[in-house]
Amino acid sequence: LKADTWGQNFSTINNIIKQHFINSKFVADTASYNLPYVDDFISHYPNVKFIILKRNKIDTVKSFMYKTHNRNHWQTHDGIKYNRCRWDKSFPDFKAKNKQHAIELYWEMYYDLCSKINHDQCFYINTTDLNNESTCIKMLQWCGFTNPIYKKIHTNERR
Repeated sequence: LKADTWGQNFSTINNIIKQHFINSKFVADTASYNLPYVDDFISHYPNVKFIILKRNKIDTVKSFMYKTHNRNHWQTHDGIKYNRCRWDKSFPDFKAKNKQHAIELYWEMYYDLCSKINHDQCFYINTTDLNNESTCIKMLQWCGFTNPIYKKIHTNERR
């Protein structure tokens, strides 16, 4: 699978990352829009680690359809049908029959790209396990945090 267009060039993202590294050993970004740059991250930061959230396709598509009711981030459009919100270049642009189909293609692309990352650099976690203290502690330790503290702020509602 390949999106027709996706993202910016890596130097823009790398400059943002460098600014964060000035004062911190750890930098985190929870966004799938970084996926096109995995190889760039690895070549510039060989110790980089990726946390891959796992969720089934049906629940993921349903969630995106619910949360982006008046927006379509997965297809180029004129902004009229979707509240004057044009396609967001942080997401891939799919030539799909409709928004739901584009989100399905996005889900497939996400896991296809994740499967190509060196598994030593990945920690896979089910979204439902984000509410599990021992799993989250294990994930944070894998990232390099010593004696992490787990604080439950809210429960993942699976939307």
